[in-house]
Amino acid sequence: MTAPVPLRRPDEVAQLLGVSRQTVYNLVHAGELAAVSFNTRGTRKTIRFRDEDVQVFVERHLGRPE
Repeated sequence: MTAPVPLRRPDEVAQLLGVSRQTVYNLVHAGELAAVSFNTRGTRKTIRFRDEDVQVFVERHLGRPE
């Protein structure tokens, strides 16, 4: 059996990146940051992040002017 993949919450990713939680949601919506999305409690969506996807985002944006 494969070990579960650890997933981070949006607030954890925001802290890692030094941005607000809303910025994390905006990055996901813009397609800049990959996220795992699933339904919880009916139609409510929950998003989580794999460490690998956060690392890819960081590497893609290193050296980019703000």
